[in-house]
Amino acid sequence: MGERVDIEVIIQKFQEAKNEDGQILLQPFLKGYAEIILFFDLLGTAFGFIGKDLKDKSRIMSQHLAENPDNFTSVQSMLSYELENKLTKKTTSSGLLSGSRTYLRLHRALEFFIKFIAALRDLPMDTKISGIASESYSATIAKYHAWLIKQAGYLAIKTLPTKEVFLQRYLKQDADRIHELADPVTTAMQDIFDTAQALYAKDDLLDLP
Repeated sequence: MGERVDIEVIIQKFQEAKNEDGQILLQPFLKGYAEIILFFDLLGTAFGFIGKDLKDKSRIMSQHLAENPDNFTSVQSMLSYELENKLTKKTTSSGLLSGSRTYLRLHRALEFFIKFIAALRDLPMDTKISGIASESYSATIAKYHAWLIKQAGYLAIKTLPTKEVFLQRYLKQDADRIHELADPVTTAMQDIFDTAQALYAKDDLLDLP
């Protein structure tokens, strides 16, 4: 059997990513986020193009962390550094897009995944997941996509399987375990999302190009 998304890893890493001072630590965040990227990759034509973009953004963040660890330990330190040095809309000497802009793309896709997993919990096993995928997409990242990309996405979403097939094919844990983990994983991700959302809003960075 191929790779499958591990919800327990997401919970563990997202909980580790928020320290006692409220800092969002980038290293554990990116490790947990790798499972979310895998989710998009596994859905193929429906969201494969998103997975490819998120993989690139995760790579950029990892490079920032490697090249400038002191200023990229956390989302807070990253924003402070790039705002102070007027780097939020610039590239680095090594050609990397700003961390502020790059993290924002991961942040937006995280909102989609949160809404999808929350809706998945109460979906009957024999119901196709295309409905909740479409609703989650419309409410989140679709607003940042061009019209043609959105239409292609909606068409591909229609091919998604039932919840039962989805759980068996794409998630590591079984259905009973997934239902047990739905609240903890949603809570862990929402905490990170809400914290980052407030940070970006405070500095008027939510619409970074």
